[in-house]
Amino acid sequence: MLAGFTFTLSVCSVSLASPDTTVYLEPLTSTKLPGTVFNITVSISDVSDLYGWQFNLTFNSAVLEALEFHEGPFLKEAALAQGGDTYDLPTTFNNTAGWVFAGRAFSTPLDDGATGSGVLAYVTFNATAEGSSSLQFYGPGTDTFLNTMNRDTQLPERISFTPVGGSINVALVHDVAITGLTVSESRVTIGDSVSIVVNVKNNGSVPETFNVTLSYDSTVIEIRTVSGLAAGDSKSLSFTWSTKDLVAQDYTVTATASTVSGETQTADNVYSAVVSVAQPFPMEIVVGAIIVIVIVVAIAFFYLKRRSNK
Repeated sequence: MLAGFTFTLSVCSVSLASPDTTVYLEPLTSTKLPGTVFNITVSISDVSDLYGWQFNLTFNSAVLEALEFHEGPFLKEAALAQGGDTYDLPTTFNNTAGWVFAGRAFSTPLDDGATGSGVLAYVTFNATAEGSSSLQFYGPGTDTFLNTMNRDTQLPERISFTPVGGSINVALVHDVAITGLTVSESRVTIGDSVSIVVNVKNNGSVPETFNVTLSYDSTVIEIRTVSGLAAGDSKSLSFTWSTKDLVAQDYTVTATASTVSGETQTADNVYSAVVSVAQPFPMEIVVGAIIVIVIVVAIAFFYLKRRSNK
């Protein structure tokens, strides 16, 4: 009985209309680092009376390697609820041609198929090299299909559905950032020196070498090179900015990290702070004030001394 049911799963020819049923991948698209092991979920939505399924999922074998297959709960739970189970159709990985062939069906005919939405299977991949791979269901209706059971004939019948594939991009991440800019004083007078600390970080996945340019408005103060900053590491750079040749006004001090090769996230490559530079107090006024203070103190001392002598 088991052998006959399994065989007829793949040879039926009737197609039942079910335009809302979809077999799709989760996630549909994603980006992985080389060497990452990850799962793709094969899900189904809006199906009625499902008795068995099979798929042939193709991929780019130059970028991905298929490692494992695991049945999802959708069909199996429907079988167990009726005292039955699912039968493992042959599962095959071909990492040369790039495909995964798998299927499941009720091990014996049951009263009701699985209805609704859920997970059919999980496929584990290894991202072996940089590049892109589409993930597609090959041969809908032949190599990839859904079956229900004809109650009258006790034979499988096809369920029409929409297959939705996906894609995986395997790439190294290049992303450097300025994470902070601290000034020793936000308000100084002309001639003062301002100490500035710039914090940088490598948010990518490979070591990076890049330049950090410190400037005020459009004038460059200094350029430093950060060499071989490891992935995930941070570094602090110390600068000194002399204000002796400036005029009194507000200045925007900016640290900018140069864009590294392959970097697309550049919004975090810039960090700024405002420093107010003021005119120093005139020396003539300072000297005059000191003289006045000295005279006042001398007069006060003189009168105090006269009073004490009386």
